[in-house]
Amino acid sequence: MRQGVGPESAPSSRFPSPPKSSPPRRQSSPLPPFSACKDRHSLPVPFIAAAGSFALGPSLCFDLLHNASSQSRVWGNSLRPSQTHPASPHIPSITSPKMKALILVGGFGTRLRPLTLTLPKPLVEFGNKPMILHQIEALAGAGVTDIVLAVNYRPEIMEKALSEYSAKFNVNITFSIEAEPLGTAGPLKLAEKVLGKDNTPFFVLNSDVICEYPFSDLAAFHKAHGEEGTIMVTKVEEPSKYGVVVHKPNHASRIDRFVEKPVEFVGNRINAGIYIFNPSVLSRIDLRPTSIETETFPAICADGQLHSMDLEGFWMDVGQPKDFLSGTCLYLSSLTKKGSKLLTPPSTPYVHGGNVLIDPSAKIGKNCRIGPNVTIGPDVIVGDGVRLQRCVLLAGSKVKDHAWIKSTIVGWNSSVGKWARLENVSVLGDDVTIGDEIYVNGGSILPHKSIKVNVDVPAIIM
Repeated sequence: MRQGVGPESAPSSRFPSPPKSSPPRRQSSPLPPFSACKDRHSLPVPFIAAAGSFALGPSLCFDLLHNASSQSRVWGNSLRPSQTHPASPHIPSITSPKMKALILVGGFGTRLRPLTLTLPKPLVEFGNKPMILHQIEALAGAGVTDIVLAVNYRPEIMEKALSEYSAKFNVNITFSIEAEPLGTAGPLKLAEKVLGKDNTPFFVLNSDVICEYPFSDLAAFHKAHGEEGTIMVTKVEEPSKYGVVVHKPNHASRIDRFVEKPVEFVGNRINAGIYIFNPSVLSRIDLRPTSIETETFPAICADGQLHSMDLEGFWMDVGQPKDFLSGTCLYLSSLTKKGSKLLTPPSTPYVHGGNVLIDPSAKIGKNCRIGPNVTIGPDVIVGDGVRLQRCVLLAGSKVKDHAWIKSTIVGWNSSVGKWARLENVSVLGDDVTIGDEIYVNGGSILPHKSIKVNVDVPAIIM
């Protein structure tokens, strides 16, 4: 996947909130790194490996569900909204049947390292708010009341943030834990108790996908054709790199087959990673590692029950740094087209080229030149004479005087020295220090490192 943007939200909804003062070195991570949680006994909130449920707070409850036919378990981490927390005021009242959704979160997030060495990928900020928050907002706005997160690594790290989202958007959020990775179809079967609890359809989406999320339009389209499944597709310029959707002759939406990396042109629409299914699809899936793309979709196609709907606007799989940056450009461009007030006005003296998103708590020095396509997170400090373009500065980072940064992600609480130059998809993990006058060309630098010599060629600095 390549190309995308999420729904607009005020920066105040971000997670986590950075400290207001400079924290001690090596204690500055927004959340403890995964390595800090060696076992359940080290966690701030206990998980009970027993049937039933128990309350952990006013809006938080854990259930443990066991499927006897598999070694996998569903931790129904049902984050039920508190009666004292009203739904978010901008979420419309729901008059249509309640709907469900499953988000394929997966595991370690290795493609987005070193950022995912500090936070799980769904909580990494995209456009100054966690990636998964873009999706939860859009699902809640479309009438979804039950959201399942299919994960196979450390869901407890996300518990605090998701309990807040559950209350804010009046949705139940459940963790479905895989004892072994189940691919892209197995998680649907594992979550059958939620997804198949009634005859209403459910959404499925990849957690890396960022776009406009037209869930209501997709649900209406699916209902209109009345068959088992609908996938969203997006048009690409070079279809030979992807699996291409081929439609039935003389039918605009019914899918005939999929062609992987076609040598000859057969179409230019590819799977966008967003689907809606009737619960009957669950009977096609076994509880084992299995692929929705190579096993489930062909089976539905063979019965003539799978349709596609074109996704309008931008789209991107932002699961790796270069696409994260490209997706940020698309997202900011989308906000510009909407006239979003989240963006810094182009008339601001230091804004150059537009598409600049700056958290109100950030501080910008004199004679800076920022843009186009720059995101600056909370409590960031930018010194005098700094040049920023096509980059992301995450919470608590600091860029000193006259530094030059392009096509780079600067991690939480990191520091870039005076007259330093960073470019070519460089990524700094949490609490990285770049010395004065240092050049970094495509460096991927792990957390808590100090760089005192140039990185002339792309490399991982451990």
